[in-house]
Amino acid sequence: MDARSVLKEISEIAATPLDSGLRFQSRKLWPAFAKTLREVGPAAPVVAALVNGGGDSEATLSELYGGTAGNSTGPADRVYAGLGAVLTTSGRTIGGLAQNSPAPADTARAAIDDFLSKVPKQIYDEATAFRVARAGAA
Repeated sequence: MDARSVLKEISEIAATPLDSGLRFQSRKLWPAFAKTLREVGPAAPVVAALVNGGGDSEATLSELYGGTAGNSTGPADRVYAGLGAVLTTSGRTIGGLAQNSPAPADTARAAIDDFLSKVPKQIYDEATAFRVARAGAA
């Protein structure tokens, strides 16, 4: 859920003119944004297991992402592919294309939204309430 708000910010920054002050100021935020997006990696198989109703998180990922689902596309694969277009290969910062165009961040956010729409409503509501409570405590 945090990743969606970060992707929205990345998209808005990338949509600004190349010589904008906001874009220049935002360069120092790229590593922090990347850190938030990296946290999706370990969470996606767990959420995919909830979506599938299964317990084996590796079975929810295709072999491309280290899972055991064979060549088929697992439910989390679109999320990983979307984030791969936003992050650099090392995952330490935001890639050049995502810095200069809102399209990669928008695509990744759409993949996350689609993925989360498959989570059972009760679990999604509990996670949302936890996120709100965590934000209020900060």
